[in-house]
Amino acid sequence: LGAEGCAGVGPQGEFKLPAFPIPHVVDTTGAGDTFHGAYISAMDRGLQTAEECARWASATSAFKCSAIGGRAGQPTADLVERFLRTGEMDLSFVEERIRYYSRPHYLMGE
Repeated sequence: LGAEGCAGVGPQGEFKLPAFPIPHVVDTTGAGDTFHGAYISAMDRGLQTAEECARWASATSAFKCSAIGGRAGQPTADLVERFLRTGEMDLSFVEERIRYYSRPHYLMGE
């Protein structure tokens, strides 16, 4: 649901979660793919309900939308956990990732 959050259904029933507020949406490219991958990751991490997995996935996608492109904003699990615990979105890793993905060797497939 984009800026409206997400909705789902699991064994415990239907749920709707609001989107996480982020300082500035930079790029939504890959947000859905990020959500889906993070949802599966949350299941693998042992989160128990569909709603818990969706919350983890939504937080991960919030990071992704805070950086340009589909990869630069992908957070580590530690960053997602800290964000869910404290509300702190540490984006200090993004500039380095943008530099990496902008390098000619990466763009040329070497």
